Amino acid sequence: RAFLGKIERQYGKARRIWLMDRGIPTEETLAEMRQADPPVQYLVGVPKGRLSRLERDLIGKPWQEARPGVEVKLLPQDGELYVFAQSLDRIAKERSMRRRQLKRLWARLKELYTMSVHLTRDELLIKLGQAKAKWPRGWRLVDVEIDPKLAAFHYGLDRKKLRQARRREGRYLLRSNLIESDPATLWSYYIQLVQVDIDQSWRLSRLKDGRDRVGTRRRQAAPGKRRRSCGFEVGYGSGVGRDELRVHPADLDRAAA
Repeated sequence: RAFLGKIERQYGKARRIWLMDRGIPTEETLAEMRQADPPVQYLVGVPKGRLSRLERDLIGKPWQEARPGVEVKLLPQDGELYVFAQSLDRIAKERSMRRRQLKRLWARLKELYTMSVHLTRDELLIKLGQAKAKWPRGWRLVDVEIDPKLAAFHYGLDRKKLRQARRREGRYLLRSNLIESDPATLWSYYIQLVQVDIDQSWRLSRLKDGRDRVGTRRRQAAPGKRRRSCGFEVGYGSGVGRDELRVHPADLDRAAA
């Protein structure tokens, strides 16, 4: 809200389109933007939790091609336009990321299950917490039940959550007061946020790279580690071999179908 006022004071009132990711503006801020004179136009990403409430209304809507590889469904509601978009490229990318995380988490849970007889309960909880922090996307799809007294646990695939995750991968729900706009134009606007994130991530990685080069230039690699040219150290044990998980990630998808 303060930022919007600052921009108007600095550059004056004009016809601007504000692009914001999900979780940035509040409902009160969006209401003020709609009621402003002239109205402030916006395109906002919607949290995926709201998709559950609109899913029933969206099911009956036809898919429209916004551009090759991108389809949208349009849902006008309460003076706004909800745009449900799916990108084939994003579906493939997010599905690959989820499968990779789930595979590595599954292998780690199997390892912890075997070694739990040699651990105290506190040690087991710490290692499970580390696995959760390292593979959060996969953890959300697994049920882990920890014994209240012993250093023991059971785990299994949450098929309901996996089916829901598959339905929502590469799909985005947007809302806008640009009711008359072309869906392809709205999608191109929102994709600009992705480009901004990539650009900022690249700049931050270059800054971190420079600091690491200064700090590690005179140090030699520790035993059991290898050094990349950028100055980062990576342990040999960070990867998971293909033979560590007998079930292929795609089989987990089929099991949840």
